Amino acid sequence: MSHTPSHGPPHERPAGDSATFGAFYEGTAEQVMATVCRMTKGDRFLAADAVQDAYLEMFRCWSKRQAHLRDDNRKYVVGIAANKVCDVYRRRQRLAELDEDLDAVSFEDDVVDRLDEHAALSAVRELIDRQPPRRRVVVTMYFLEEVEYADIARSVGITESTVRTQVERFFKLVKPLTDRFTDMRGGERS
Repeated sequence: MSHTPSHGPPHERPAGDSATFGAFYEGTAEQVMATVCRMTKGDRFLAADAVQDAYLEMFRCWSKRQAHLRDDNRKYVVGIAANKVCDVYRRRQRLAELDEDLDAVSFEDDVVDRLDEHAALSAVRELIDRQPPRRRVVVTMYFLEEVEYADIARSVGITESTVRTQVERFFKLVKPLTDRFTDMRGGERS
């Protein structure tokens, strides 16, 4: 059954609700999909499902969220999608691998010595992709989306302390890479 703005109490369907949501969706969907794809290690089907569900949830609460800044709402959608991704991993019973400690990724010295900025960023992206699913979600939200620890914790369903631990573990893994890049650039960070 389809609803029109004339159905239901006016406070449930504010004027312009669908139009403003449509503009929000059009302006953010591509970036949200790219972020969630990174969380899923390139599983576009899982990412598309999570993003679709996240936007549906956002639409349901749009009357309360539409006054927020677009970027805040985009991050909110990413958080919902991250939670959806984690739910799928839980259902797939992948929790055993989520907290595995990975050894630092070793790169051949001759490859690392030739890294330029683009290659360094690609290496960091590859390192993110190699992380266990929950850490990958946390790291993507923290570094790429700049979501706060507390918001990540709520979205993923873990404690803030666990979020900090996951971020710290990733910092330890990425530090040798950034140190080498800094050394190659003559001590300057870019």
